[in-house]
Amino acid sequence: MIKVLTILFGMFILVLTSIAQDDLEPLENQLDESYGIDKLVILNELTGHYLDLNIRRALKYGKQAVDLSENLFDEMETSVERGQYFLKVDAYNLLGEAHYIKEHYYDAQQNFQSALKFALNVDYQDGIGKAEVYLTKLDSIGVKQNIFKEKLSALKLGRTINAGSQDLALSSTIKTAETYENNGNYEKAIKNYEKAINILKDKGDEEQIAELFRRIAENYDKLGNIPKSLEYYRLAIGEKEKLGDTTGLQASKEGISNLQEQIDELMKPEENAIDSAEKIVELQTLKDYRKMAIESEANEDYETSLEYYKLYNELNDKIIEDEKQQQLVLLDKSHQIERNLQEIQLLTQEKEIQELELQNQESEIEQQNKFRKNLIIGLTLLLALAATLYWLYVSKRLDHKRLNIAHQDLKSTQEKLIKAEKKIKTLLDQQVSTAVARELLSESSDEKIQRKSVCIMFLDIRGFTPFAESRNPEEIIHYQNEVFGFMINSVNKHHGIINQFLGDGFMATFGAPVSSGNDSENAFQAAKEIIQSVNEKSKNGEIPLTKVGIGLHTGRVVAGNVGTDLRKQYSVTGNAVIIASRIEQLNKEHNSQLLISKEVYQELEPQNQLKEDFIEVFVKGRKDSLQILKIA
Repeated sequence: MIKVLTILFGMFILVLTSIAQDDLEPLENQLDESYGIDKLVILNELTGHYLDLNIRRALKYGKQAVDLSENLFDEMETSVERGQYFLKVDAYNLLGEAHYIKEHYYDAQQNFQSALKFALNVDYQDGIGKAEVYLTKLDSIGVKQNIFKEKLSALKLGRTINAGSQDLALSSTIKTAETYENNGNYEKAIKNYEKAINILKDKGDEEQIAELFRRIAENYDKLGNIPKSLEYYRLAIGEKEKLGDTTGLQASKEGISNLQEQIDELMKPEENAIDSAEKIVELQTLKDYRKMAIESEANEDYETSLEYYKLYNELNDKIIEDEKQQQLVLLDKSHQIERNLQEIQLLTQEKEIQELELQNQESEIEQQNKFRKNLIIGLTLLLALAATLYWLYVSKRLDHKRLNIAHQDLKSTQEKLIKAEKKIKTLLDQQVSTAVARELLSESSDEKIQRKSVCIMFLDIRGFTPFAESRNPEEIIHYQNEVFGFMINSVNKHHGIINQFLGDGFMATFGAPVSSGNDSENAFQAAKEIIQSVNEKSKNGEIPLTKVGIGLHTGRVVAGNVGTDLRKQYSVTGNAVIIASRIEQLNKEHNSQLLISKEVYQELEPQNQLKEDFIEVFVKGRKDSLQILKIA
């Protein structure tokens, strides 16, 4: 009973999960009918929902969303409003989150970096925050991997992996810093440049460190922090001097020179900043002190120069103190205004909290109603499922009995089919050669028409007609079986096939449907063996005195199954077949048993090419002459 309840509870959970996924079906159905921005919104929603339900689907929809956003938000695209660019950031962030869940950390990092870049371009703070959080997590994962790789340093494998990881982290950090710098976020650009410098210190790359010092100085300059900018320019100059980099050294010195000009400019009194004649006098005096100090230093009167610098510092401290006092007064006023604003804000927040609590209560009631509805649906489905399972169980038992009976019938039928197949193959082998039988039984035999180069043999028994006229049918059949029997064996032995019997002879093909190599040589050897066997058996009295005429010719033919659906025959056709038949007929004229064409002779093995006294003849159906050779 407990086991049944456990199964039912598991099924109930599955039903609830399926209900959750069913809520997404309307969104998925809208994909095919949606285009452009509307489709991107749906893809982002589906990706976010499936992050917890089905990570594979989340990856699928996330990739589609990123691809679509790349097409929609192309730099040259003007039909998309800039306010919709946050959708592209969300697409990259959601795909990055899916890769992070699947532990595809490299892919996740690439997507979060892209999200951060686009978010900075459109000042999308939520997108920036999410990307930065995950990039921080990925950085910590990279640190853990580096510690593990250091343990593999003895194998050198760890060093290789660590170096690759550092290069990737360095490239990513510099790229992030440049993105922040291009978007005017100089403080975060400085932090990332400093992080890159720490990585470079481990690598000992002083040249790139000096360059990053200069970049940090430029960013501090843009922030208006002149002391920090001077500090980093000096660090850059120090590194450049060590390396002997005159170009980089000059660039850093020019930066310091520009800063000095800014300092001089700050020392100049501005008319709008002067509130009284006394301040004008103080600033003029301050300027004079500095000028006198510089002139005394130029004249190498260092004591006088030092005195003027002391006066300059005392007066400068007084001016700074006066400005601080003014700022404190303004600060007190601003604090009072800020306190008033905070009181107003507190009252507004209390009202918003009350409204939010009311909304939460309504949302909770709605969720409870939805849960009850889903619970009722789930229990109904569960009961229906239980009834269906019981019905399936009963049906399965009945089907099992029927299946056993059907299995026995099938087994019996299969045995009959195997016996029938063996019988068909046996009968087919008796009617045609094994090679042709396989070709006929193959699935593609009906459509397999080939143009091939083959050697054709025509054989004719001399004087067969007078012999048949003086014998009864039984004697004729017996004679044919005796004579054709060893001839067929010789053809098969040398990889040929008998295409058709002609009563007092036959036609054989060497090279179709399958070639075994030198088809002309095989046909030549088979013909010689047949003539030798005929002569020996006639001499020994095993068969009546018999003479044969054989003609061989090599050429291209068309081979395949010819006929109708009711009857087909494997056949070869072409001019080469006709010429071979004509050559065989010339045996009567030349009083020979074996004639071959020059085309056959040229393909024989060297030891069989002993004579070349070719006879030039003309055959019926051929305009050009034909060269043949008498073998026996």
